[in-house]
Amino acid sequence: EQIEAYGIGGKPIARLGVWRSFDEQADEGLCKLLMEEQVDFDIANFSQDFSEYSVLILPSQARLSEVVVSKIESFIGKGGAVILMGKALLNFSQKTQASAFAVNYRGPASHDCDYTKVRSAPESFFVKSPFLNYEPAEQVEVLEGAEILADIYPPYFSRRAQHFCSHQNTPFKTGKSEGPAMSRKQNCIYVAHPLDLMYYAQGARVHRELFHMALTTVYTDPMVQVDLPSSGRVSLLHQAEERRYVLHLLYSPPIQRGRVAVIEDFVELVDIEVRFNFPRRIERVELIPQGVKLAVKTDFQDRKSVCIPSFKGHCLLAFQYVS
Repeated sequence: EQIEAYGIGGKPIARLGVWRSFDEQADEGLCKLLMEEQVDFDIANFSQDFSEYSVLILPSQARLSEVVVSKIESFIGKGGAVILMGKALLNFSQKTQASAFAVNYRGPASHDCDYTKVRSAPESFFVKSPFLNYEPAEQVEVLEGAEILADIYPPYFSRRAQHFCSHQNTPFKTGKSEGPAMSRKQNCIYVAHPLDLMYYAQGARVHRELFHMALTTVYTDPMVQVDLPSSGRVSLLHQAEERRYVLHLLYSPPIQRGRVAVIEDFVELVDIEVRFNFPRRIERVELIPQGVKLAVKTDFQDRKSVCIPSFKGHCLLAFQYVS
């Protein structure tokens, strides 16, 4: 009741658009990849030309009409970034070639699993050796203008009646495949694996980190950035009539008990930094309903942030602008 006025008339706003494929597992897996890194996003299916977004993400099971493909190609031509996964590439393949992504589609995978090794992994990426993909990559070759970000290492064989390995998955060969696990042409990134489906089914952290590494390569202007534990959530609204942005932060890890997920532990988080980059000049930042004004800090790169002293369960920030 105390914060009700900060929701009425508010509309979700983000510079990242996610295309809903209506494949439940792919869509949910993709959303979890984003939510667990506190990346706010909007559903892009209702957009006229995607001009409100900096980046558009297409899940691996996306099936697009020619009209939508034409809109996305126009979006790319105007400088928009696109991240594409798995079989969604087929929407852009004309005579097997997807020029916007500089890859040539060769066909479906030839093994039951494979492994990925990142070429130039950042220090925060904790896996330096090839790591398992529970579902194999689509086979593509890179064309001129593409940069390979990650390689595929095939297994010695697929586990079938003719071959057996006592491990759950066959180990990888020492030589990499010709096709990439991830490639980039300017603002377009192709991820050959269905990371969304794998994260939905297996939830491996390394796949989330791989996806986030790809995202941060092209998504450089999010409106808000918050570092919370993986079960933390963010949600951003714009109340145009009130001339303010409203940011909700949530953190309370659920516990699975039988058929239900119970929320009962409200752990206090302290000194939470919120970095923001809104299209309007922010005049005041307040904690609601406390009414506490927060000091805005500006670093040497002109990036602005505020620090939340502490919160339990839920926190609301109001970013007020004049015009």
